[in-house]
Amino acid sequence: MADRTLVGMGLKLEDVGGERRIGDLDRRRIVADLREARVPDRQTTWFSFQPLGNFDRVLLARGEHDGKYVGALLVQCRTAAETPFLLVEALSGDSDPHGEALLKRMLAYLFLRFDTFPEPPGAILARTRNPTLSRAMRDVASAFGGADFYPEPREHVVSLARASFAHRMARVAGPDRQFGETRQTLAGMAADTAGDGPMLASIDMRAVDETALIEAARRQFRQRLSRLERNSPIAKVVAMPASHVASLPRLPAHVAALALRATPAGPASRA
Repeated sequence: MADRTLVGMGLKLEDVGGERRIGDLDRRRIVADLREARVPDRQTTWFSFQPLGNFDRVLLARGEHDGKYVGALLVQCRTAAETPFLLVEALSGDSDPHGEALLKRMLAYLFLRFDTFPEPPGAILARTRNPTLSRAMRDVASAFGGADFYPEPREHVVSLARASFAHRMARVAGPDRQFGETRQTLAGMAADTAGDGPMLASIDMRAVDETALIEAARRQFRQRLSRLERNSPIAKVVAMPASHVASLPRLPAHVAALALRATPAGPASRA
């Protein structure tokens, strides 16, 4: 089991491979920690019913100090059109810069570990209930010269060969393929709280130079969070109506003024 420090995130990345090691994972603890980290129920419920033996690799992010799990990337090895590819699903909390940065690091780590798979993959297909993974994959693909992301919004020109290969992978992944829902999400036409059905997104690396791919993946994996991402609050903030503040008993004026501006929201509703 590999263990990598995620610089600037206060997390460690565990790389668990092999049927025996994956089977030894404490799924109940992982699910409990992920729910505490506000991972939506549609993701943890799906994970709860998956035989762990179905996966060839599991990446787990946990706190350096408390050891609690905050995210996971689950990987299966598949083949389409004689090209090996990775089928992935991600579990992460509510959409925020921290969660997206974590998934980008996990994807970059996979690129760096391609040579450890039985056959080096030529593509990655996300079959996911996590809209953040689709956005992270698009950003990662744009950082790798020659990598093709699919699906782009309708105004983008997409080559027939790229679309054809993406749909071949989708047929291998299963019957409920939904590239259209992903396209709407990336175009800002759908909410972050996606439905229960999986969305599909792919990165085709067949035309990417191997050396350039590794260099780009290293930069992505080591990239520090921007100041905006570091300072972005984990808890959502909503305004408190003035009537609520007025009803609070014996509240000092300066405290009431602060509460009127903003107050941390309660636990977010889960999809």
